[in-house]
This record gives sequence, C-alpha cells and structure tokens, in this order.
Amino acid sequence: MGAIPFGLIFNYGLGAATLIALALLIVGGFGVATSGGSPDNLEKAKGQITAAISGLVFIFASILILNIIGGIIGIGSFPFD
Repeated sequence: MGAIPFGLIFNYGLGAATLIALALLIVGGFGVATSGGSPDNLEKAKGQITAAISGLVFIFASILILNIIGGIIGIGSFPFD
C-alpha cells in the first residue's frame, strides 16, 4: 500500500469545504425568502449567509496564501490535479 498524496487529500477537503459553504449559502437564502417578516428568523438567515461567505473567502484566501508561501520558499504552487 502506498502513501496517499497530500494534494489528493487537499483537493477533496477543498471541494468538500466549498460544497458545504455553498449549501449553507443556499439554506440561508431560503431562510431569508421564507422568514415571513419575522425579525429573528431573518437575522438567523442573514447570519448563515454571512458565515457562508466568510467561509468561502477563507477557503480562497488560504489557497492564495499557500501558493504565495510555496513560491517564496521555492516549492512552487499547490498542484490541483
């Protein structure tokens, strides 16, 4: 049995995190649409949307930072094969 390449684990984790963030974005949008004017439900849905967008920004910022660090120390960018 061989070792599992880090790039494979990273790609699956990145894909899973992105799908979860997009699902939360959709759930939050549905919550806004069905809040029925209830301020509590509307704020909860807005919080979900904010958290989902923050998660997506964090995911893409981490990719950018890892690629910059990889370029500085000479290992190149992360392989997204």
